[in-house]
Formats: sequence, C-alpha cells, structure tokens
Amino acid sequence: MICSGSSISDAVSQAQVAKSAAMLLGVDSTRIITLDTPATTKEEAAALREKVGTNALVVIVTDAIHMPRAVKLFSEQGLRFVAAPTNFKVLQTAHDLSVKWWPSGENIYLMDLLLHEYLGNLKNVFSSF
Repeated sequence: MICSGSSISDAVSQAQVAKSAAMLLGVDSTRIITLDTPATTKEEAAALREKVGTNALVVIVTDAIHMPRAVKLFSEQGLRFVAAPTNFKVLQTAHDLSVKWWPSGENIYLMDLLLHEYLGNLKNVFSSF
C-alpha cells in the first residue's frame, strides 16, 4: 500500500495520516510505503515512478471528479495502473433538474471542485511547453 501527500504546514503529512488509518484497519505497517513530500498529483506520479518504477501495477484511488487528471498525469509518467474512483457526486434530491443551477452551498462546493480540476488541467497543458 502506498500513501502519499505532503503536510500543509509542519504538521503530520497526509501520507502519515493515511498510513495510521490503514494500520488501525489492520494493514501491516511494513507493507505501507509513504511518500511524504508530493504536494500535487503531478509530483505524486513522479515520486511513485521513482519509488516503484514503471513495471509495478498500481491502483489509483482518488475522487471521481479528479480521476481524469490523475490518469493523465500517471500515464505521462509511464506508470501501469488501474483507476478506482471514489466519492462520486450524485443528485441527492427529487427536485426538478431545472433548479439545480440555482446558487446553493452544495453547488458552490461543486463549482469549486470543477474549477480546481479545470485550472489544474490548464496548468499542466501550459507547463509542458
């Protein structure tokens, strides 16, 4: 199992938090690799390639909305992977879809997620020139 993600400050890294959670669920700590420094998905893909090479088959577990960008970045590193999207966003009310555009906390949150992904893709396009 590979857990990755940096810390926001000098706090414990996201990778270490995920490792602790996995250990609480019974995963043997000697079977967990942590990548504590990557702060972006692009950095995670590069760090993973450096750690396990391109022959290992890895499972990418991330939000469904983020998966297309993660797949692109992992592919660019030449990694072999299986995508396992999580945290799908679905319509949870029986309201008419015509009112889903109306401002709400949920819609603002979803727009934030979408903009983050669109801008991340745009950044990757321009950083490759």
